[in-house]
Amino acid sequence: MCLSFALFKLLCLRYAGYSLPQKAHENAWKLIRNGLLSHEDGYKRAFRVVEVELTLLFDFFYTKYGIIFHPGWLTTKLMELMGITIGIWAMRSLLKDHHRDNSNCNCLLTTMLNGLSGDIFITGLIITSFIIMELIQYFFLSFSEWAKMILICQKYVQKKSWQETAHIESIIRAICGVWLLKPWEQKLHQYSFLDSYFYKPYGLLKNRIMAAFIDQTRDGQRQSPPIQLSEEVKQAVFHALKLNNGTNLENGHASLRRNNESKKLLWACRLETET
Repeated sequence: MCLSFALFKLLCLRYAGYSLPQKAHENAWKLIRNGLLSHEDGYKRAFRVVEVELTLLFDFFYTKYGIIFHPGWLTTKLMELMGITIGIWAMRSLLKDHHRDNSNCNCLLTTMLNGLSGDIFITGLIITSFIIMELIQYFFLSFSEWAKMILICQKYVQKKSWQETAHIESIIRAICGVWLLKPWEQKLHQYSFLDSYFYKPYGLLKNRIMAAFIDQTRDGQRQSPPIQLSEEVKQAVFHALKLNNGTNLENGHASLRRNNESKKLLWACRLETET
């Protein structure tokens, strides 16, 4: 978890356009080669590290976890929990005395069959929905990769008392053993040009109105069903990385040289994109 978070921070620097000194690249490559890739079954751990790294990156771009888990987040969340508790108490007090005196009211449209006031019922329904959504958010926050990272890197590692308490270790182990969302899921999305060439999207989905709600699919742009990344592919990537002794990837040059295809296909590696 700590290693994935460190690599995630380096990846964020790359996305922001910052460059690292050459020494940093060399140290990172030594860590990968002498650590993750040092054992024969190291590909399993390497892909787990990458998976957690991509999960953190996904949360960084598409969720607010990076902001929520700022210093002092626990105090803020406890205050929110107190607000939810007060909301539950207020709702119970409101619904407890739900029978309204309708003796001076000739309009019964606001009174339901069981005597419950309609406005109180709607208010209670809204408050209940809000409380349920907040509790669901707390649940996902508690088992997110960011919560695991803070528990391990900032709490457990730095506090000696936590390391000597079996109860706390059991709680952290239980939290880290739960994976709720996997943006990658170790699947490969595919596109076959020949299979999708004659594809035309439905007219009801491809128009200006639907463009405001969903991504528009163009003619011939149909994605094939994703497939699970096999162990053989993982091992092949693992061995290819082990054969690379340098710190820089060569954009396919080394693979072509090993397979004696440099003369035929090396020109493609010099273009701007791999496509």
